[in-house]
Order: sequence, then C-alpha cells, then structure tokens
Amino acid sequence: MKKIKNIIIKKVKSVNRGRILGLLTVFSLLFCHLFSPAISLSSQGDFAVITNPACPDVSKDELKLLFLGYKKILGGYPVELFVSRDEAVTSDFIQNVLGLKPSEFNSHWLKRALSGEGAGPKRLTDEEIISRIKNIQCAIGVISSKKATPDIKILLKGK
Repeated sequence: MKKIKNIIIKKVKSVNRGRILGLLTVFSLLFCHLFSPAISLSSQGDFAVITNPACPDVSKDELKLLFLGYKKILGGYPVELFVSRDEAVTSDFIQNVLGLKPSEFNSHWLKRALSGEGAGPKRLTDEEIISRIKNIQCAIGVISSKKATPDIKILLKGK
C-alpha cells in the first residue's frame, strides 16, 4: 500500500491543480468500486443509454469511443458522460457495450487520469443523470431502462 501511495504522491506532485481533482475523483471511484460488495451474478442490470433529443444519434462503436475517452466531441459539441450509481446497470453496460469487465474500465480511466488525459464518466443517480441530460445539449448517460422517460432520447437499450 505504501508503494502505491508513494507512486500516487509522485504523480500528483507533477500535475497541476485541475488534474489533481480529476485524479482524486477517479481514485475514489476505483477505491469505492474495489471495496464495495460484489454484485450478484443473477442481478439484472437492464440499462438504457440516453441523451438529449437535440444530440445526434450515436452508433455502438461511437459509444465505445466516447465512454473510453477517445472521442470527446459530437456534432460540434463537447460530450458530457454519466453512468448510473447502480452497479448492476453500469456493469451490464460496461460488459455488453464496451466489452470490458468493470475493473478493466476503472483501471483504464485511472491510467488516463494519472497521465493527464481526463477523468471518466461521472457517477450519478439515474434521476440526476436524467436532469442533466435534459439541460445539456450533448450529454450521454447510462441509466436503468426502467427509469427512462419519454422526453429523453434512448440511443441503446440492453439487458
């Protein structure tokens, strides 16, 4: 644990304040994920990928690029990404759309944060995600498919 702490301290000292906040956010998400109770394999994480109706349609391949941080602009607008705090929903999305295990996804974003390439999607409640989607032209979120409302655009549904 000391070795990890020393590595993080060295990295943190070499980045500016804006990056420190991103690092802390990603590290805390990873820490919470690693030490949260395991998800039952029988849990159903039906998900819906949603966006503002004004945002252009997005293919599954584009979703991969967006949620892995390789693409940041859509239709000329910067994209804000959100994932559900519901671990079953988020895990289902990560496995079925991105083709990764949740731990691989978190590791991917930790590496990107430590190298100064940005922080991962924000984890919010489904209600918070829907509220932000309605107010941001090009925001994309992953929520429970049961919580989707008619006034938001559903890009993809999964089970």
